[in-house]
Amino acid sequence: MTKRKSYIAAAAAQSVAEHATSMNTADIQTLINALPARMADKGLRQPEVSFRLVANERPVTVLCWLKGTETYNYAYQHCGADTPQDALDAAVKFIAALPSAEETKRNTFLAALAKVVDLGNELGQDVGPLASEMKRLSENVITDQRDQRRAA
Repeated sequence: MTKRKSYIAAAAAQSVAEHATSMNTADIQTLINALPARMADKGLRQPEVSFRLVANERPVTVLCWLKGTETYNYAYQHCGADTPQDALDAAVKFIAALPSAEETKRNTFLAALAKVVDLGNELGQDVGPLASEMKRLSENVITDQRDQRRAA
């Protein structure tokens, strides 16, 4: 082995030793196995979780789910950090911060209703009753969120 190759190998070994944690693959697998259920509890459809270790990159927990009511329209959240534990913790925090399943359903409904109102406007249809209902529902969501914050 040349001096240069020896130096690179030593530097790589030192780097690995410095960043090693007590987590093993079984620990990581156990943690990522629990995350799809937490995502489903928040109303996300067909949740999937993976954990990525790629050369010269930070560890990443990847969260994936179907958006709204559409098929084949996936949303992704990449939770990267300096250590595997921190990448997994970031994913847990992201999921915890998501709205409740009821809020997710309501938001999905309101988004679909807004698309119908927009389509009706484009086609020159009378969407007054739909627009009024959408506004009423939106105001209820805002009021409900304010009431929940006061109770907390």
